[in-house]
Amino acid sequence: MRGRDIKKWRYKWAGLWLIGTFPALNLNIDDYPSLKKYLKSFGERLNQDGKPGHRKKTNNKWFETQDNIAYYPEFEKEKIVWNRITEEIVFSYVYANYYVLDSTFMITGKNLKFLIAILNSNVIGYWIKLSAATLGEGNYGAKIYIENSPIPPITLQNQPIVQQIENLVDRILSLTQDSNYDTDQQKQAQVKEIEKQIDQLVYKLYNLTEEEIKIIEGGENACAK
Repeated sequence: MRGRDIKKWRYKWAGLWLIGTFPALNLNIDDYPSLKKYLKSFGERLNQDGKPGHRKKTNNKWFETQDNIAYYPEFEKEKIVWNRITEEIVFSYVYANYYVLDSTFMITGKNLKFLIAILNSNVIGYWIKLSAATLGEGNYGAKIYIENSPIPPITLQNQPIVQQIENLVDRILSLTQDSNYDTDQQKQAQVKEIEKQIDQLVYKLYNLTEEEIKIIEGGENACAK
């Protein structure tokens, strides 16, 4: 998955595949003759001598990646993905077994549907724009601000609201993963309506006043002030 494939809530896989020869997999390249032939076609570029245009010196096998990516199983889990640098910070719910390039960040773990609802909400969108420094041409560097985002904890008291939010996220994911979503104005309108419902529930989690909600919904003008 590339940065350009990441949309709000969803993603558009371009049919690209990754050859993962991580040392942690303990692969025998002779078990994959087609792959071995393909990799051999790169010739001297696979040399592990540290010369210009070649790979760095390691003890890994010639066909393996040069870094021991023992954490590769994290990529094979469901995850939240967003772009490292972007004009508009949006978060995508990516299902299992998709890998992402280093132009993106990702989160794995529990309560992902609740978390993506918060991250895609008006509240966090406003907070990021208010707090984040741009990197030129209106681009945001979207790592440290995500790590420090004020995410409300899930408690026994707010569990009913959390459940409502997760149910709404399920509806959005069902709508946005449709292959015709980009041209289906009815589905797009449905998603916008569901997003409004999520925002109202998120406001409750933060115990925001009507005045605070007005400021947040004021958008960029409010942020500029």
